[in-house]
Amino acid sequence: MSGRRWLTAVAGVYALGMALAAVITRGAVDRFDERTTAELRRWVASHPAVGEVAAKLTIIGSPIVLVAVVLAGAVWLEGRGDRRAAITLVLIGGLGAMVETALKVTIARARPELDPLVFARGSSFPSGHAMNSMIVLVATARLLAGAQRTPTDGSTPARSRVGVATGVALAVAIPIGVSRVALGVHHPGDVVSGWVLAALWLTLTLGEARLPSEASPLAAGER
Repeated sequence: MSGRRWLTAVAGVYALGMALAAVITRGAVDRFDERTTAELRRWVASHPAVGEVAAKLTIIGSPIVLVAVVLAGAVWLEGRGDRRAAITLVLIGGLGAMVETALKVTIARARPELDPLVFARGSSFPSGHAMNSMIVLVATARLLAGAQRTPTDGSTPARSRVGVATGVALAVAIPIGVSRVALGVHHPGDVVSGWVLAALWLTLTLGEARLPSEASPLAAGER
């Protein structure tokens, strides 16, 4: 993927983030967002076990964990001889986080005025946990699954393997985003927008990556 395409992806996701913020952080939508956040936070307060689970889930989406996932995935891909995929993973994770941070600084939406269960710094829109966890987990899952050797007995087709890996990644990423609202540090709009932005970022960047069935020595079992 060329530098121009990376810049186009960055600009596209940033522009969509600004458009989403213009809708979500104003008027009736903003008031609905705030009411929903307050009601969910009150419900979680009356169900402490839910708050405890949310607090554990949110750790998975923390920056230090996601950086570790990207680095471990990149090292594994490099060890398999797929440097292009390793570099792609680092760029997807790193630049995605930069776009998320730029949107936070530009939009500067205040966090919910509640009693949060965890400490959170910075502004609220978009949710970094929701956006970055989806980006990192899905990208890592798809690239690692695509780098596996394709079995000769036809037991697990490469595309099916990538699909399953994507499903597992989403099954982890989505609860992480939900946990941020449950903990009182984000509005639902922040989280949903994070998912939408992550989906566009992955489409524009990961879509350029080689499919596992394409010309790859690993995919063809030649290594």
